[in-house]
Amino acid sequence: MLFRSNGLLNARDGTFNFNGSAAQTISGSGTPTFANMTINNAAGVSVTSSIASDNLITVTTGSFGTSGTGSIRLAANTATDYGRIGPVTGTLTGNGWRVESFVSPGPANWTWLSTPINGNLLSDWDNDTRFYMSGIGGNDGNACCPVFYSVRTYNTSTNTYSNITSKNHVLVKGRGYRVYMSDNMSALNSPLIYNSIGTPNFLSVLSPTLTAGGTGNGWNLVGNPYACPISFATLASVNTN
Repeated sequence: MLFRSNGLLNARDGTFNFNGSAAQTISGSGTPTFANMTINNAAGVSVTSSIASDNLITVTTGSFGTSGTGSIRLAANTATDYGRIGPVTGTLTGNGWRVESFVSPGPANWTWLSTPINGNLLSDWDNDTRFYMSGIGGNDGNACCPVFYSVRTYNTSTNTYSNITSKNHVLVKGRGYRVYMSDNMSALNSPLIYNSIGTPNFLSVLSPTLTAGGTGNGWNLVGNPYACPISFATLASVNTN
């Protein structure tokens, strides 16, 4: 598929099916937004330009992803309107994916986040201009004094939260992070949309160790590792332990 910057793609709620038998490429100029995309091509589909999706991507057969300077943006418009990755029985490839996450405004408080990307850094989140973080050595400095640590993980053995002190911390798929969200330490004044950049997680994901001794008694803080909502009832039914 080749598109031009002066063309208009009105995807509405339609579905683009990539079901050829030879390798397919999405290229061109501009950034068209697709609604639903289904990849069913054993030879694979690659994106060498910039595209966005604001609904569902399903990869049934073959690979789908970015190549070279290509990028795929999963756009978040509201808390309930966003691009997401559905069932993947093929493969996701490339590190040019940009998964947006939407945080609703409100009084400053702790919230719980997780990464849909395999092996990205905390700096991914901190680099978004409105995502203020303290105590990680990032570009926003520190709230003090003493230094306030605004990103934490859960320590199973002591039943306490541990501070993250470096923006180079590798975000662990399946782990939950406790993050203080605000514009000015008193409120998040407007919606915050931030990026996670890299190759999205797909297929089965092994969670961090969930059991421990000590005072924690096996409690932990886990997070959704996918760029899509999951059914907790289904998750619990197939993970009986």
